Amino acid sequence: MNHPSSQRRSGRVAAVLLGTLPSIAVLAVALVLLRIWRAELPKEIATHWNSHGVDGTMSVIGVVASVVVIAVLGAVLGGAAGWFIRDGRLLRLALALVNGLTVFMVLGIVGSVGSQRGTATVYEIGVPAIELAVAGVIGLVVGLITAALVRPTQQAAPVPVGELPMAELAVGERFLWQRRVSTSAGSLVVLGLVLVSIVMLAVLLREPWLLLPGVIAALAGAILWSARVTVDRERIAVRGVVGWPRMTVPMSDVVRAEVTQVNALRDFGGYGERLCVHGRLRGVRGIVLRSGSALLITRTDGSRQLVVVPDAQQAAGLVNASLAQASSHR
Repeated sequence: MNHPSSQRRSGRVAAVLLGTLPSIAVLAVALVLLRIWRAELPKEIATHWNSHGVDGTMSVIGVVASVVVIAVLGAVLGGAAGWFIRDGRLLRLALALVNGLTVFMVLGIVGSVGSQRGTATVYEIGVPAIELAVAGVIGLVVGLITAALVRPTQQAAPVPVGELPMAELAVGERFLWQRRVSTSAGSLVVLGLVLVSIVMLAVLLREPWLLLPGVIAALAGAILWSARVTVDRERIAVRGVVGWPRMTVPMSDVVRAEVTQVNALRDFGGYGERLCVHGRLRGVRGIVLRSGSALLITRTDGSRQLVVVPDAQQAAGLVNASLAQASSHR
């Protein structure tokens, strides 16, 4: 039987390979194509366009250097993500973004260069829209394949950081616990001040387009206005007013429930669906609409999820009582 530490190490090595090989492969393809096309390319390669046409060029050597830098940076970032990120969901997102963007950027450059073969003057060349679109599709496919190949990581359950309440619950007793959590008054005041400032700026400068950030901020505020948290014997669920933010955790996938205090700005850096990157809650994914008591769930794979909600003490007690009864009947 393989030792757990050996399994974790092999998993990290596999993640590093998954984070580096796509960048290395696309670099090899790019260098081969640029070498084959070298004799057909103009001395200066069009690399940037504006509404009037080409407004930036680069030598072939400069193009090769750019491709190498992008691919190497992608391999370094992907390898670092594969080695250091423990959370399987975050690792999947990071590797998919790094691999997809690296492949898109490298193939986009190579495709635009290939469209200039046999051209006498690059200043008459239009934007290589087809080549960029194809590069985008390939990058998207690579990102999706990467996400599909990332396997969930099994971690040891972290030590508790909060209280572990236990409710009084009869065997077989059914229950439904629901609470609604709303955005704090302080965050609404901040949002209001931001919206007023944007409107005043747009009026003073007579630039209607400046209202767009205000509209986006208002929509974000409406989406994050409130969410309903539900706990029963089957699951813990969170659902926002428009269906997002959203979280559903089956009770069979829960190890324990804790109650802890959360400061939205200090612990998560803001409001919404967030990831804590420091301190006692590092690695916790949270739905944080305000500061206060939070229901913290530890799952069987070692990952943790949290929602700030009133009366989190009772919710955690019901979860732990349900888990204790389920464990005693196995």
